[in-house]
Order: sequence, then C-alpha cells, then structure tokens
Amino acid sequence: MSSGSIRFVSIAETDSAEEKRARQRNIRSHVTSRHYQQKRIRDAEKNNSKRQNALSVNRSDELPPFPEAHEHMQPLRLSAQSPVAGPVERQRQDIIAPSTAYTETQNEARYRESARLNSYLGQGASDPFVGLPTGLVTSRMGKHLYYYVNILMRQMRPSWTFALVRKRFGCRSFIDADELLLNSLCVCASTSKALLTSDMAIYTMADDLQAAGIQSASFDWLHFRGRTMQIITTRLSNPQDSFSDYTIGAVCELIMSEAFTGNTTHLAMHISGLKRLEQLRRDTTELSYDLEFKILESYTKASALTLTRPTAPFTLSFGSSTTLASMDHVLPEIGSALILKWPELSWKQDFLYILHDIVTTTRYTQAISESRSRYSDEYHERIAYENLYIEHRLLSWNAEGIIEEACRIACLMYVNTSLIRSYRSSAAIIKNLVNTLFQTVVASNDAQVEVDNPWGSCLDVFFWVLFIGAHCSYQQAHEMFFFNSVSRTAALLQLKTWEDARTVLTRYLFIDEIYQETLEIIWLQNT
Repeated sequence: MSSGSIRFVSIAETDSAEEKRARQRNIRSHVTSRHYQQKRIRDAEKNNSKRQNALSVNRSDELPPFPEAHEHMQPLRLSAQSPVAGPVERQRQDIIAPSTAYTETQNEARYRESARLNSYLGQGASDPFVGLPTGLVTSRMGKHLYYYVNILMRQMRPSWTFALVRKRFGCRSFIDADELLLNSLCVCASTSKALLTSDMAIYTMADDLQAAGIQSASFDWLHFRGRTMQIITTRLSNPQDSFSDYTIGAVCELIMSEAFTGNTTHLAMHISGLKRLEQLRRDTTELSYDLEFKILESYTKASALTLTRPTAPFTLSFGSSTTLASMDHVLPEIGSALILKWPELSWKQDFLYILHDIVTTTRYTQAISESRSRYSDEYHERIAYENLYIEHRLLSWNAEGIIEEACRIACLMYVNTSLIRSYRSSAAIIKNLVNTLFQTVVASNDAQVEVDNPWGSCLDVFFWVLFIGAHCSYQQAHEMFFFNSVSRTAALLQLKTWEDARTVLTRYLFIDEIYQETLEIIWLQNT
C-alpha cells in the first residue's frame, strides 16, 4: 500500500469497552469543565468592562432611547399578572424614566420569589406574549412554551426574534392564541426535551417497523401529540376550520417533530394530510408567506430525514429587494479551501454556487447570533429564507460519485448543526445522516483497492468530512469509527496538535463555538 492510501484497518485493542467508555467520559468532562471555566472568565471580564464604561458615562436627564436593538436577547416570560397592552402602551412603558419604572414595579422581587420556574414566560406587557388566563395554559404546557420560544426556536433559527414569533404565531399575545396552536408548539418542545433527557428512543432507517421506545406513558410529548391530533380530527369535520392557518400549522409542527423521532410511518401520514390541506387552501385563497414558508419547510425537513429529493419544488419568493451588507469580516476564511479545491474533486461546478451561499449565510447567521448590529425583522426573515433555500438545493442536487456524495452529506450535516442548531446527535435526522456518511466513507475506502487514494491531493477535504461525521456521531454506534478515522487522517496530514487541525478546518465549514470542543476531545482521547 502506498503512503498516500487511506484505507483504515480496525485493530483490536487491549482495553475493554467499559474502560474505553470511562476514559471518554473523563476526557469529555475535562474538556467541558475547561470550556465552562474559560467562559466564566470571559463573562467576568466582559461584565467588569461594562461596569467601568457605565461609571465613566455622565448621566443626563434625557429619556433613554427605545430599546429595540437587543430586544431579541431578552427571554420571554409568562406573567399571569400582566395586563394586555396595545402597541402604544408598550412603547410608553418601554421609554419611561428609570426611577419611575422602578417605582411602578417595586413588587417584582416579591413576585420572583413566589413564582415557580415554569409558571411564567415573559416580562410583562412590554413583551409580545403577556398574561394568559388560568386553564388555557397549564403549568404542564407553560414550561414547554417557554422552552419552545426561548430555547428551541433560537437554536433552530438563529434569526429568531420576538417580533417574528408574534408574527409567525398570528396573534398579539398568548391570550389570543388558539388551543391547537399552543398544543402543536408543545409537541415539538416536549419531543426535543424527551430526546435530550434520553426518555424516548428514536427510530432509525433500519428499524422503522419497530415500536417507538416509550419508557412511560406519562411523557409530555405523547400527551401533547395525542391532544394535537385529537383537535385536528375535530376541526377537519368543520369546513371553516379544516384548512385554516392553525390546522395547517399544527400538521407542520407534527412533521417537524418527526425530524426528532424518526417515525417515517407517521411522517408519511402527516405529509399526505398536509398535501391535501394545502391543495384545498390554494383552491380557496392564496397562501400567506409565513404559511407557505412553514409548509415548504416541513416538506424539506421530511426529505432531509429520509434523504430523498424534496416532494415540492422551491417556489417560495421572499418578495423583497433588501440588500444585505457585506459580512466578509465575519469568519473571513470559512469555506475558502473547500471552494478552491472543489474543481479538483468534481466536474459538476454548479455545486460551487451552493457552497458560496452556505459561506455567505453562515456569516450572516453568525453575525446575528453574536448580536453584532441592529437588524430589522425583514433582515431576519431573509436569512431564514436563505437557510431553507440552501437545504432544499442540497437535497435536490444529484451527486454522481462517492466524493461528491460525501461532501453533500457533510454539508447537510453542517446546515443542521450550524445554520440550524436545535438538532443534536440524538435526533433522528442527524442519526440518518451519520449512517449515510458512514456508508459513503466505507465505500470510499473500498474504492482504494482499485484506485490509490480517490481523494487525490484533497486529503484535507476528506479530513473535514470525517470531522463533521465525528461531531455528529456523538454517543452513536459510529462514534469510534469517525474518531479513529480523524486521528489517522490527521497523522497523514502531519497535524501534531488540535490547534494545527483547527487551522486546517477553519478554511472549510467550521465554527469554533460549535465544533471546537469536539476537536479537543478527539485529540485528548488519542494522546
């Protein structure tokens, strides 16, 4: 075998499986604790600098500016004591003098002490979602609505803002919300939380006919799923409600939840129902942009779960000529090497357009997540539109070779972990992508029997593909395969430290805050 060959051979090791798992847990614990320590130091330094700047600024009697710039950085709470305020009232409350505002809310500390973690969701009348009547939103539902609005959606869409939340839900506050809407949101939230806590097993492409692994019938995800389907069935018997925004939106939420569970049987049923409702709605009236976006997003995510071509073409039009400012200063090297070397890997140069768009959208998404500037709702919607368009094109693109397919799958995994950050390795959509990438990499290794190193001079591209697989295969069957493959390929590239590996990866699709911890774990495990 020549020195350039990358065919990996599994060698039995003396350590037992339990010893390996224990060593991995110790390594991950060490890396995680070090990251938390560094984060605490950065937060303390940032807080001290802010305090010093605040003391150096002279106070004035003028009213503070309207606080819109960082509105999306504040969590929503659900207050049963907050009155419903109109837009004018909210604005007046926001710009009130600090001393007066403190006088009017002096019982806030007492309320915080008496309130429980899951009993509220907002900051009162200045938020899009204000107090809810007792009975419509129970404590069981309230905690999932909080998780959906403040955690899940911010991970799924880095462009998420409160104003877009209100617009997407079609109501000024939760007090005006529809029961079906609230239950369908809780389906996604409770499903995600059940996977995070390992309370629910998920499907894979191979065992789709098996029953879902439910350890207890009391899980909230099962309760809200059943309640949502019950309300949908009731409304389908009413011609006025059968294809309303709420009914269609609830079916879309059920489809999105299956991206976590992987139940393709239920997924096919939901997709079939959505197509019928969509056609009935189009025959009656035009779809709004928000509803059409949600429908197309559901079709796209279903295709990503099953790794099939999207059933619906991308006909969505953003309808705005908003010019996006250049963000080349954000992650300046990202994707540069992958774009440069793609002509050496494939003759299909149309994939370069997708790569360019991934790089550009990554920069905009990262700028939003870091709150680098003040962005309008239209700006956020444009980024969400571009993210969906990229994923749809990746699923529609036909790869003709092993290398092309490996890069396409790696890009899909990157999109669902960086541009969309709510899917962890336990989600079915990630597991299926990992399984497909594993099969593709094995086929790439087998191809070396006839062709010496099919990746040619682009071994660093292969290194990036393997690393994406290693990151997404955390605590899965193929974790050690990808970890060992990354280590061996790094040795071929003569990368001595994880910093050297990071230097290579930053010129591909790599974001420190998402992937660096995995890179350190791989290096510590093999040293």
